[in-house]
Order: sequence, then structure tokens, then C-alpha cells
Amino acid sequence: MGMTQTPGPTVEDQVADPIPDSTVTRVVIPGHGALEFVRTRTDGVLLEVRGGSMTYLRVDAAGRWHWSGICVTTEHKHDWGMSRQVSTPHGQWVEGFRWNDGQLCEVDGVLIRRDNEGRVTACVPGGEDPAPSTHRWIYSYGIGGPTHISGPPGQRHIAEDGNGIALSISEEGDVRPLRHDQDGVRTSPGRPLDDHVDDAGRLWAEMNANGTVRYLYIWDGTRCLARIDGPPGSPLAAVFSLDPSATPVRVISATGSVRIPRDAYGEALLEHRGVPGIFGGQLSGGLVHLPLRRLDPRTGRFCEPDPMDGGDSDPRRAADPGHRFRNYEGALPAEPKPCSTHEVCRGDPIGRADPTGGVSAGLIISDLTWSFQNNILSFFGIDWWFNLFASLIVAPFKGIGDGIDYDFFSSTGLTASDRHGGFGVRRGGIINAITGGRAFTTQHIVWSPDRQYAELEHGEVLSFASPFQPTHYGTILSTDPEDHPRGLLECMNLNNRDWVDPASLDGWSRHGGLGRAAAPGAITPVFPDGGIHLDSPREDTRGELSCPVDELHATAVAAGDLEDRTLLTAPGVSGLAADDLVLADDGTTLAISRVIAVLPTGGRDRIQLEEDLGSMTASSLSLTEVTGPVTSDSHGAGPNTSSIDMSGTATTYAANDLLHLAIGSNTTTARVQGLEARVPIDRALPMDFGGPIAVSIASVSPVITAVTMSGSNLEFGTTSRPGQGAVGLLSGDGTTLAVRVETHVGTNEVTLDVAVPAAISGASSINWQSIGTGTAIGTRAEAGEADPFITYAPLVAGAAPDGSGTPLVLRFDSAMTAHVRTTNSAPVHDLLFWIAPSLVLDPSSSNASPWVGPRCARSPAPMWSALWLTTLPASPPFRQYS
Repeated sequence: MGMTQTPGPTVEDQVADPIPDSTVTRVVIPGHGALEFVRTRTDGVLLEVRGGSMTYLRVDAAGRWHWSGICVTTEHKHDWGMSRQVSTPHGQWVEGFRWNDGQLCEVDGVLIRRDNEGRVTACVPGGEDPAPSTHRWIYSYGIGGPTHISGPPGQRHIAEDGNGIALSISEEGDVRPLRHDQDGVRTSPGRPLDDHVDDAGRLWAEMNANGTVRYLYIWDGTRCLARIDGPPGSPLAAVFSLDPSATPVRVISATGSVRIPRDAYGEALLEHRGVPGIFGGQLSGGLVHLPLRRLDPRTGRFCEPDPMDGGDSDPRRAADPGHRFRNYEGALPAEPKPCSTHEVCRGDPIGRADPTGGVSAGLIISDLTWSFQNNILSFFGIDWWFNLFASLIVAPFKGIGDGIDYDFFSSTGLTASDRHGGFGVRRGGIINAITGGRAFTTQHIVWSPDRQYAELEHGEVLSFASPFQPTHYGTILSTDPEDHPRGLLECMNLNNRDWVDPASLDGWSRHGGLGRAAAPGAITPVFPDGGIHLDSPREDTRGELSCPVDELHATAVAAGDLEDRTLLTAPGVSGLAADDLVLADDGTTLAISRVIAVLPTGGRDRIQLEEDLGSMTASSLSLTEVTGPVTSDSHGAGPNTSSIDMSGTATTYAANDLLHLAIGSNTTTARVQGLEARVPIDRALPMDFGGPIAVSIASVSPVITAVTMSGSNLEFGTTSRPGQGAVGLLSGDGTTLAVRVETHVGTNEVTLDVAVPAAISGASSINWQSIGTGTAIGTRAEAGEADPFITYAPLVAGAAPDGSGTPLVLRFDSAMTAHVRTTNSAPVHDLLFWIAPSLVLDPSSSNASPWVGPRCARSPAPMWSALWLTTLPASPPFRQYS
């Protein structure tokens, strides 16, 4: 798809290069030369980048990237995420990218906070090499994206309509409207027409007015890696250190480096010329230009509705130009469950990436090594560009000829192997026509007709994770594939045996691995490490399934009854033992219990607990090992019926901590849901001051303006009076009062939101100081309280402001309105927990001070998250096998 009027770069493939087993791709900038990209022949991994007589990048055998005259970078994968080591002539550093519970939570010294819907609510300094302390971004959301942004540039409010489209931006009292046409497309300039952009929307060259090259960019897939200031052959100017979403976080040159700490929507990148924007998009006119849409970092929204929404107007439904095929009417892949047509990455453009502007994808930690760029190339480059558009233009949506499926939307969903941690996805499309149906792979994508996978997925082999050797090769093997009927296998003819029906048994053979003598000196081999190959495939089983195998042989017939008993059945070996302490959780109820016994059964564990879990109603629950107790505190009940006041504790608590509560003679298990701070202020906030409210420790200007009283009004004389809605600190004779300007009167007077006390109005001199935002400390979701307090969710636990020593000024912002108050007392509480499940703590009971005893530590993730309760009922006489 053409993006500009200037001819874009062309791509030429060469089949050989002096580097063994490699090929060269030349990207030609018309009239200015070419860049050469050397890659491995088998999987397309980047080895070198050249241009003119220069070698800009060389990747050595150890995976180190050598950038000419700039730096050497090395990436390492860890259990917690990834690190990048950078060595330059002017210094060395390490960049960290940390994951927690599958989410990217730290990006090169910036901690990422999210709400319950997964949207980014804060980007603040943290980690081993934190960003500057001034780097604090706070986000509040509406339908289509942020409606309030607090950051280093100041406070910004975005007004939106009922569809989530941004209508205006308000900051520092200035309101700027944003205009859209009737289709929701923002009426703002597009890309410069003289720049060289390829068909995939990537900017290769920015041009000067005289037609020469100002900037030349080096790309690998959808990652913009570096910049050359001039045509090919000019020296390398800058290397971009990218986060996992391909967004720059540092710019490295021969003379130094510039750190651009990550904010949610890439707003900080707007100030840097010659540096890509979020997801590697081109920055122009204050917008990020991605292949399909423009993104406005200042509103956190796309400027156009999503063209690939899967609806009737989706361009992918259009028939081919020759009208040989009708419009496609089936389901189309699209962004799952967007809140609006202009939303960016479901509110998380840090943990998700959208380099095309059409559909976002979550970032996968296993891809954060040097192969990451090739996975991005595979998913967003080859698949979502070449394969998609070629499939729409050239091929029909239905399979034709030789049973090959050309349908781009044919896909076998993500498959995984628990044994080696690999994953892949099968894709359809025109590529299958080009290869004649022959399967091939690029990183985690396999292009193959669906019929090939359908044939290969039938269950044919049982592969053992550890050596398995039956005691007798003539016995029966019982197989129990996950979520499928149990089956029996025979290794020899068992006809005329009175204890089994041979018609119900499948045959098998065994080979693979090293053969061993069946008995000392015997020539007959057995294969303990080999797999069991079924004589006929099981068509009811597909893919890789857990399948415990037990050896059975007939013994004497016994009769008896089984007693009723509730057990936990794990899908594999649990690793638990008697006397271990565990937490059971069915999503509603929690219980800590000691393990009585663990009974191995066919590759699974049945776990008997000391506690009766009969009250748990869910069919599936999780089990987590508990290694406590860690601490034990004694505290009273909180002001709410399901909270505990932890004021003054020296223990560090956090959300999701596990508590074992003793209340009188009763005990229960609970998990911390959240924490809250409550601070007294000199007067209550207005009840119509709606949430969300951003709470900060105010910054009082050192500039002092002398004022006088005119009745109940404040007179500024010849000094310019503050605007309506401005906030400030009024002082006189040692007394201070935080106030807000409500209206203007006459030429130099203002009315305030509160009456000035006599201690100030009667002072010999009265001073005014403006109040700014200061340091953000938390947010309150609801409107103001009736009492003179502010209760909010803190950003940092145990850090509520204490004005008992020196009075503090607090500022509160909601939408475009600000209020200020002072606090001269200690917080009522700075660690108040809500606990789950809901629980009424009765302080009037015989035990007026419930205590937490103990707080238990546990594994960071459930040991098993698919256990189920099994009740063994009384049974009739049974035939016994062992």
C-alpha cells in the first residue's frame, strides 16, 4: 500500500554472501544508494548491516551486537525477564526489563502500575537503576483512553464523547479543540510527502528540502535499530536501545547517550528529533505515523477508528479486483474486546505492541533474546503484511486445488509443549500456494495447510518423561489421556483369556532409545527409554496430552466397599509430602491446611488434606505451598467491616499477602485485596468534587506576593491577580491557609473558597504564594468526603504524609479543577487493608482487638492451578487389578 508520493525504497534479494550459509537483502533508496542486510539462510537471523564502504553492524558468534564506533550490546534472558548490557567508549550500563505474573512491570528503571482492567495507571522511577525522580506519570481513564494525565509537563485533561473520541485537550487553563470528520478521522496533517516510506509503512529516509538525505534509518522487521545522518556510506550517528515493544528508551551516539524513560504512550519521545516514536512509528506533527493509523501520544488515542475491526466495512472483506470471488463473510481476526474504536492496545501500550496500528499483541518473555526481532518480523511483518494482503488480492478465501487451503484466516491456535517450553502457531494464506503446500517455519510460525496438521495430530505415540519398563511385556497397560476416555493396550495376543475382552484392546510396539537385554545374557532387547507406538492411531485424541500409564495384571477377585472421602487430584506429580502446609483457593473461599498423605496414581497425585474442603463449591481450584509463618502482628479492627487498621506497624505488607486471622475463638484465612491511607485535613473537600482525584504533596512557590483584604475579598493591587481556579497559600502572623480563587471582582480583587480567619485578615502583612502539583502520592476513585479527611489508595505503602511536625500542603486534582488543603496532624492510618473473602470483624466482641497471626509466605504462583475435588462414593463389589 503506497504511503507517500515519493517512490519508496525497493528490495532486492541476493542468494549468496561471503559469510557462510547466509543471504543478502539490498534495500535501495532511489538515487542515494542501498543498505545491505546479511542474514542466516535457515532462519533469517540478522548478521550484518552494510552500506557504501561502511559496516554498521556485526553480530558475533556469542550474540554480541557490534555497532560501528558507537557501542556493543548483549542481551540475556533471566527467570525474571531480560537484561541488556551496553558498552560504549564513554561508559557502561545494564538495562533491565522485568516481568511479573506474565506482565511487563519494569522498563529500564521505570515501574509500571496497572488497574484491575490491565490499563497502565502510573509510570514511576524504580528498580536497580531508577529513572530520574521527576519522571512520574499518572493516568486516569475514560471510554477511549486517558482522560487525565499528570506528568513532567504538568496536568492535562482530555474530554471525550460517548464513543471515546478525544474532543479537546485542556492544560494550564488553555483548551484546544480536536476536530474529527463524520467518520471519526482526525483532521490533522499526514506524513511529509518527500520522505521515503516502504509498502509496510516503515520510514527509511527523511529528506532535506534540497533532495538530500537528512536521516537514514536501519530496520530489522518492525524494529528501528539505528540512524545514519546522510546517505548509505555516511558514518553511523545513533543506536536506539529499544524496550520489548520496539519503543526507544535510550539514544546512544559516539559522544554520549540520552535516556528517554518510558511513559505509557511515548509522549517523551516527541521532544527528540531523529528518534522513532512508540512502536517505532515515524514522528511528525506531534503524531506517531504507523502503517495503518496515526497515534496521538498526548491523548493516548489513535486518530482514526480501527479499519481492521472485523465489521462489514473491514477492507479485508472486499472481493479481488477481478471480481472472481465474492466478499468474504466469515469471521476476521481483530483486536479483542476494545473499549472504543480509537483505543490503544487495550490501555496497555507497554505490555502489548501494535506496530501496524491495526491489531495489538502481548509481549512474550521467551522471545526477549536476540531472536525477538525475528518473531516480531514473523507475526507483524511476513504474516500481517505480505501474507495478509497477498491473500486478499491474489487468492480466494476458500481452499482450491490439490486440497491446499489458501485461506489467510485458517489458523491452528497456539500450541505448547510442557516438556521443552516451545510453542508455535500454524497459519494459512497465499504462502501455502507459493510453496505448493510444503510446510516451513519462521521462528514460532509454521505455514502449512490444515490437512497436514489434522493428520499429524492423531494420537500415535506415548512418550515417557522418565524410563518406563513393565514388569511383564504380556500384561495390560491402562492409558488415561487427559479429558478423554481411558483405554487398554495389549502387547501380545490375549485371546481365550477369561479376564479380558480382546476386542476392546489395541496393540502396540515399542522402540527408541538404547536397547537393553531383557534378562542377563538374553538376546531379546527391551527399550526402557523408548516410546510406545500404537498399532492404530487414536483419532479422538489430538495434540500433546498428559497420559498416565499403569501396568495391570490379574490377581484374585476381592469384594469390598469404598468409604466416602474428599481428595484433591493433581494433573501430575505435585512434589508435596505429608506435613507440608498448603493454601487451597476455589476463587471464593480460601483454606490453609496440612497435607496428611500424597497417593501417586498413574502419574498423578491424589492429595489428602487435614482440613475438610467440602464447603468449596468450584470443580477446579488452585493449590499453593505455604512456607510461613513470617510475621505475627496484633491490631484492631478497621473502620470498615472487612478491614484491619495496621497503623504504626513496622512490618511491610502488600496486596495479595496471605493472612491467618484469629478473632476470638474463630479463625479464618484471608488475602489482602488492597491498602488505604487516611489523612486529616483542615476542612472537607466539596462533596461535588468528583473522582477520580489525584492526590499530591503540593509544591509551594518561593515567590511571595503582598496582598491586602478588601472586606472578605483579597486585593492584589498593581500585581497581576491569579486566574479563576488557581490555588495558593495565604499567610499572616504565623498562620497559613490553603485557598482557591473562585471569582474575580473589579479590577484587582478575587473571592476565595473559604472565609479568611481573623488571625490572617488582621495581620500587619498578608502574603500569597502560588501552589503547584508537586509529588504524586495516590488517587481517590470517589468524590470528596463529608468529613475533613482524605482517604485514598497510596502509590507507596506506609508513606502517608505526616503534618504533626511541620504542616504540609496537599493538592487535589480532578478533571480541570484543583483544591488545596493543609494537614497538621499524623495520618489516621497509613496501612489499612481490605481482606478477601468478605469478613465482618466485630470490635465489640469479647476479643476487641483481632490480631493477624501469622502472615504466611507462599510460592509466587500456584503449584497447580487445575486441581479438582474428587469424592469416592460407596461402591458395589469390584474386581481387583494391581
